[in-house]
Amino acid sequence: MFLYVGAYWADFPESEYGGMWVVMAENENQAVELLKEVDYYPDDARVEKIRQAVQKGDVFQLDDNVHSHQEPKVVACMFT
Repeated sequence: MFLYVGAYWADFPESEYGGMWVVMAENENQAVELLKEVDYYPDDARVEKIRQAVQKGDVFQLDDNVHSHQEPKVVACMFT
């Protein structure tokens, strides 16, 4: 399991101050799918922006022994 952390993909004026997100997922594709669920307008162009944000974000491997019981999920997000 990995922890993905990155910047909000919506530009001004749609998002005045930006934002951030934290997702726990098994891989990059799963992180994108989870973030699509919290996006306001997940059309094809937005999904590509989400994918780029995940690729540019930071990735941290979690200790499987400690977190093996965890389900993939959006840990936190703050969008403006």
